[in-house]
Amino acid sequence: MPPQNDDSTIESEDGNGYNEHSPLLPSDRRESFRHTPVVLQAHSPMAIISILSVTIFVIMCGSFLIAVPQARVFEDIICHHYYGRMARSSKTVFIGPIDESLCKGDEVQSELAMLMGVLEMLNNIPGVWPTSRTQWVGTHILSRKHRIGRKRVLFLAVGGSIAAQIWMFLICWFWLVFPIKLIWTSSFFMFIGGGDKVLSSIIYVLGSDVSTETTRANNFFIIGCATLLPEFIAPTIASILMKRSPWIPIMCGIALEMFGALGFSFIPETLQLHAVNGTTTPITSDLASVSSSHSQRVKIDDSTTLATCISYAKIQWHKLHSATKILHSIPAMLLLVTFVPQPVQRSAIDLSVRYISKRFSWSLAKSGFLLSVRAGVNIIVLAILPGISYLLTVQPSTHSRFSRFALGLSDHAKDLVLARGSLLFLVGGLVLLAAAPHVVAAIVALIVVTLGSGFTFFCRALITNLVDQQHVARLYTTIAVVETIGAIPGSPTLAALYTAGIRRAKADGAVAWLGLPYWVFAAYVALSGVGVWILSSDADKFKNKPEDALEPEDLIG
Repeated sequence: MPPQNDDSTIESEDGNGYNEHSPLLPSDRRESFRHTPVVLQAHSPMAIISILSVTIFVIMCGSFLIAVPQARVFEDIICHHYYGRMARSSKTVFIGPIDESLCKGDEVQSELAMLMGVLEMLNNIPGVWPTSRTQWVGTHILSRKHRIGRKRVLFLAVGGSIAAQIWMFLICWFWLVFPIKLIWTSSFFMFIGGGDKVLSSIIYVLGSDVSTETTRANNFFIIGCATLLPEFIAPTIASILMKRSPWIPIMCGIALEMFGALGFSFIPETLQLHAVNGTTTPITSDLASVSSSHSQRVKIDDSTTLATCISYAKIQWHKLHSATKILHSIPAMLLLVTFVPQPVQRSAIDLSVRYISKRFSWSLAKSGFLLSVRAGVNIIVLAILPGISYLLTVQPSTHSRFSRFALGLSDHAKDLVLARGSLLFLVGGLVLLAAAPHVVAAIVALIVVTLGSGFTFFCRALITNLVDQQHVARLYTTIAVVETIGAIPGSPTLAALYTAGIRRAKADGAVAWLGLPYWVFAAYVALSGVGVWILSSDADKFKNKPEDALEPEDLIG
């Protein structure tokens, strides 16, 4: 019998050729089965932003319900161990309740500050810890979001954070069995999705996918407002529930986070939606190619621990150097520096609750109400910002009732003016908080700091306008790495400064030393904000223009 050719085809009636390797279903039908959503999903940009904002609102409500009670649980455990050591028996602990006022001593507060500072540092490490010889967890996940999808990244990041919280509070529940420092191991769960920085980055990428240059800043503010509203509502509820037990808001917070994560199911894969609608060109995973090139150029020397650390540092340097090639000017690079202290700002606000509690002898539940006051002012600021933006951008006209106040600025110039004003409020508020002689001054300082809370959003809008649309995802990945690098040393440094201030205040008898971390952080923010003063109000002067082609007058605004 003559041999048969394996590649022989069978001609169908309509002229299509098939062989034994042909799939049973056409590719278009297989794709339709593959991408058919299980639940109804939104496709309108406004609907996607709305669903995303509501989902973030629910998750952040859970997160802020946990924040202050978590500190109180840690403080109570440390306090019990401290008075156990005072009894001169390492095996003796006080099981009964201890009044919170007895836990405001220097030793307890110093240990609490360091415990939470190290915890925040460890929670940020997954963003830059190497998964292999050339990859890092945060950038590894973000650079592959085009393969595994934005939604999967969202679920991984939220799931890892929730798992970390559950493990941490299990250790706290059995505090008689486990040492309190074992909560640091909860950070390992952040490796599942890369941590909060990955979550923040992918949310803004998703928002940018369905935004135009005109609507991007407004959509970012909507997302930001969805983050701020829970800070206005949840701390007040948590403070009320803490009167019964700090564990009640903790349990409610974890339940809300798990329930809120389901909202991501109603959001479509925005990269595919972007490509189908043809609004922008598909964004390629350029970071993956960068990483592969790094693997060829940089070799890991794992002969010693020091050599391994040096090799990893070289990889990170090459990765950031390649990722920042999309920024073609010195002002754009300086704008990237403004994101370094941003995660530390969140830590500074969290520290203010314990700072006010210690300095003015307030309970943590009472100090927690100040977070709601701050968030309320923040919401007011967000409510009036559109009006301010309108006055800055509307063209002078005799037909407008606001023609006397109209400046006729471009969108870029408007964002630049607001960024500079926000920076002044932010630095001024931190200085006032550090020097506050009375609790009223501290509250006013928190309000002034809140007036500068839009600095992050304005800087993100400014730097986004300086790159091409196809590089936006890569830009946000770079911002996430920069924020993570700033957060890792920032939190423990802030805790160390607070501890040093406590010790110096005890030695000199001057409580003003307690504000040491805010003096240092104010100078830190001021130096990092140099970019908003150097940036020109005309973005077209240096957008997509090589750095060596820029003139000095193009750089100064």
